[in-house]
Formats: sequence, C-alpha cells, structure tokens
Amino acid sequence: MVPIFLGAKAADVKQATISCHFHGYNGSAVFLYRVENGQATSMGFKRPDANSNCSFVFDVQQEGVYLLRKAGAHQFTFANPVYLKAGDKKDVEIYSSQGIDFDSVKISNANKETVCLKDWADAFNKTFGKGNNRNNKEAFFEAYDQLVKKAAQIKKDGLTANKYFNKLFIAKIESELVLLKAGSFFNFGERMNSAYDSAANHKQFYASLNNLKLDNKDILQSEYGITTMDYVLGYQLFHQYGNAQQMLATPFLDKINRVNNDALRAAYAAQHMEGIKTYEKFVSEIEPFKQIMFSGGFQKAYEQKDKELSHFTKGQPGYNFSYYDTNDKLRTLADFKGKVVVLDMWAMWCASCLAEKPNFTKLEEEFKSRGDVVFVGISCDGAAKKKPWKQFVARKGYTSIELLQEPNDEMAKYYDISGIPRFMIFDKEGKIVTVDAPRPSNPALKELIEETLKKSDNAVNH
Repeated sequence: MVPIFLGAKAADVKQATISCHFHGYNGSAVFLYRVENGQATSMGFKRPDANSNCSFVFDVQQEGVYLLRKAGAHQFTFANPVYLKAGDKKDVEIYSSQGIDFDSVKISNANKETVCLKDWADAFNKTFGKGNNRNNKEAFFEAYDQLVKKAAQIKKDGLTANKYFNKLFIAKIESELVLLKAGSFFNFGERMNSAYDSAANHKQFYASLNNLKLDNKDILQSEYGITTMDYVLGYQLFHQYGNAQQMLATPFLDKINRVNNDALRAAYAAQHMEGIKTYEKFVSEIEPFKQIMFSGGFQKAYEQKDKELSHFTKGQPGYNFSYYDTNDKLRTLADFKGKVVVLDMWAMWCASCLAEKPNFTKLEEEFKSRGDVVFVGISCDGAAKKKPWKQFVARKGYTSIELLQEPNDEMAKYYDISGIPRFMIFDKEGKIVTVDAPRPSNPALKELIEETLKKSDNAVNH
C-alpha cells in the first residue's frame, strides 16, 4: 500500500539503514514494520549471520515511525519504535532470551524523535497491561488518568525542533488514548467476542465514546489506528443494540458508513479488502469506495485485488484439481461433473478444521438421499504425511471423499488460500458458486447448497 503522508510533501526517495547486532541470540529473527495508513506494515525480517549481525536497507520517501519486533511475537502492542528520515543509518543492539519479545533494544545515538516515541511506548504499554486485566479495572482507570496527565504535560512542554514529527506524535498520542479507553471495554480482545466491561460503575469512564465521531484522519498516524476504529465502532454498536451478537453481526457497509472522513474510510476499506476472498463480495463491499481509495493512495492495492479475484467470479470454471484419495485413486474436479461439489480444505494440525469436520460429516448425511451432491475433503498435509493421514481419516471415520495435496500446491496458490479451513461450492458443470463459503457450523452453508441444487433442477426442467 502507498503510505498516507500528513502535513508534509514527499521528498526524493533515499535509503535508510538499520544495522542490528544480537546479544544472547536464541534462533529468533527480527521483523521491521513501517507505520502507515493506521497499521504496522511488515517490511520483512532478517536473521543474524554467524557474527550475530543483520541489516535492513530500504527506501524512505518520507520520514516516519518504524518498529522492531521479535519474529513470532504475537502481541497486541509494539515496544521498540525508531524514527527515521531519508539517509539515516542506525546501529541497534538487540538483547534476546526466551521471552515473547526482545528483552531490550538499544539504539545508538537515538534521535530526539525516537526517544519521545520510546518514552510514550513504555508508558502506553504499561497502561495497556493493566487494562488487559479484567479483574482489576480500577487499577487501569488510575493508570489511564496518569497517562492522560502525561500526554497533557508533553503538549505543554513542547517536543522537538521537528514540527512535522511534533504534529505526528501528538496525533498518535491522542489516537492511542482513545484506543486504550475503547479497547478496555472489550478487554483488548482482537475479535471483540470475549467478556465485556459492562459493570454499572464503569459506564462513566466509557461515556465519552458514545458520541465520538470518526472524522479525523490523524488516527492513521498510529500503528493502532485501524484497531482504534474497530473498537470505537464496536463499542457504539454494542450500546446501540444492547448485545454482542448484533454488534458482531453488523455488516461491513453499515460500519464504514459510520465513518465521517474519506481518508479514514479509504484505509478502513483497504484493511477490510485484504480478507475478501470472492469477487462478488469485492464488488458489493469495496467497489463503492473505489474513488476515495484511489485518491487515498490505494489504487495499486485495489487494482491488484480486483485482478486477483476476477477469475473467482461466480460462474467461472473451477480449478480442475487432480489428487489421490485414501485408496490411491486419482480424482479430479471434472470427475464430479453432474454433481454439486462441496469442498473442504483442511489439515490434521488445524484445530479449527477438525472442529468443523463433524459438522461437515453431518451435512453430508443430510444430503445422502440425493445422488447429485458430493462432499470432498482436501488435506493440505502433503505426501510426507500420507500414511498418518490415511490412518487419521480411517480412525475418525470420515465418510466424505478425502484427497491429499501438498501444503502450498497449485490449487492453494490459484485460490490464494492463506488460511484454513476453507470451504467452496461448485455447481454441476464444475463452475464456481463460491470459493469462500460459510463453515458447516453455519446454517448458511446448507442453505447455499440447497439453493445451488434448486437452480440446477430448474435449469434441467427448462
């Protein structure tokens, strides 16, 4: 994605360098992120060489915030910011043990901007840690009040001689104060589907969120900008409906239409677009925002997604896979012509896949009386797991036709499958109905199969 630059013109592109030296290296790599469009965008990772050194060399079009994190550190927050300008060269000492993130990251001759960012990150993360404890919200409220006072003092005392950074930093602070308040209501659950802070004596703390308008593009200066929008919208919807079920089920279009700024809407749509798997959904949910996405710097991402999904359109021929079943018989999509094909992409190691398998089997049983629908499972475990896969299928008693493919085979690449389980439906001609169907635990999958069969029957009768 093309970054959004607020308050300054893009300079000529020049390179910056971050040179890392590891102390106590234990096999971990270091990831580098750039803050843009309200998110931390990965710029890749490096592993240290035999001398415990590695480096990143990259273009810097506009000064801004970068973040370092230990590879595999699945955390909500970032702890190691670096502020870079074109031509900067930074030496970084990384101290690493067995913790989730690095023990510490020390930047030699850190500029004033980096010092300010680190000071705020430490205070923010400490407050976040208290908010994540749902059993002691009062401690979080107290820490939050102290953080608000710290923010006020920062504004009063002034920051640096860099006016562009000062504006960016203040915007970042204000956005992250909102994040902490809205996120606390959901105990910082990323899916917002866990317990909620609905204690009566806590309502006043969250009251300012009720009428908060998402109309300031400066939210995008924070790496948590999109997450902040999600939490604020989630909080407001929760209180509108009075329950979590309706809040979680709110369609994307209903949510984005509550956003009152085109730059925010463009970034929010771009983030949502990343998870879309079907062209139909792309057309209905993303195409209406094409103009503001283009003007907001997302034209390349939009056009790439459009091109990627267009051959997944309903009615297009499905990929004619060719895999062996548990009896070593070669099966292809073309073999099932004349039948509706319900396909399940799964793996033995995937807990959510295995949780859906009984539902898949139950659904198969419900259509057993019909001879024109077939249920097919494709395991992504690969030929190296062929024997345990056969034993697993037999032990579990799966009655669907089960096939085996390599973890990143051509079919996975063709449909851009980055996560499983994934369910698909093809009509009797082998044409796509959907390559991103609901899960079997969702009644919508059965309804979609019935609808597909009905259309096939009507076509034959006419």
